[in-house]
Amino acid sequence: MTISSRKIGRSAQPLLALSLMSAIALGSLGIGASSPANAQTVTTIAQANDEFVDVDHRTNGTVDIITAANGDRILRLNDFITDNGPALEVILYEDATVPTQIEGKGNYISLGALKQVRGTQEYVIPADVDLSAFNAVGIWCEAFDVTFGYAPLN
Repeated sequence: MTISSRKIGRSAQPLLALSLMSAIALGSLGIGASSPANAQTVTTIAQANDEFVDVDHRTNGTVDIITAANGDRILRLNDFITDNGPALEVILYEDATVPTQIEGKGNYISLGALKQVRGTQEYVIPADVDLSAFNAVGIWCEAFDVTFGYAPLN
């Protein structure tokens, strides 16, 4: 909707100008707008070489490992989708490929339960984890010891 000077009287024009100047001034102070102090900057540490590779179930999406502004290392699943399953976990695996079964091999760590089977999601990587020891991200079903899919890291 456009307001023209013909639709408001001349006595209301100074009030309109004052309102516009107030809105501009408040916006420049960060009032009513997102403040740059709240902005998060991230640094990408690693990315998947390509999208997820299906192992036992359809799994798609990409992976980034980033450092957040607060120093946390975060594994992000982007545009992610996989099949439903019981006890699905996000894991870091030491080899660049993740076999169908991994239980008892001791060459992975879990970042926790998969939050959802669809959508972008993030997992904090514990500070004591040496990322150079891991070369893939996997989606693993602990209940049946089955890898749904994995993405090699570069």
